[in-house]
Amino acid sequence: MRRRKRTYRRRKPAEKNRYSLSSFFLSFGIFSGMVSVLVAVGFFYVKARLQVLEVGYRVAEVEKQFRELTREHEHLELEAVVLRSPERIVLLAEKELSLQFPRPEQIRIVRGE
Repeated sequence: MRRRKRTYRRRKPAEKNRYSLSSFFLSFGIFSGMVSVLVAVGFFYVKARLQVLEVGYRVAEVEKQFRELTREHEHLELEAVVLRSPERIVLLAEKELSLQFPRPEQIRIVRGE
């Protein structure tokens, strides 16, 4: 069996740092710019969501107020019907104002010419 001869590779000289300081700052600037844009977009998204929530709460409040006013309106309409009833008016006229229906002899018919 034959032995192979060892061959040694020549080491390459150490590569110079191909990133200079200016390219580092350029990369850092681009990265920080992208992060800033993402943060700004995030803030606008959160602000929009908060506005949607606020409008939703206002809509719910207005709907609640509408239901209350509708109920109050129905109650007032019923009360107006009760207050306008002829039986109630006759009762008030007799008891509080001491009014009576005229007797037949008190009725006078006036004819126009």
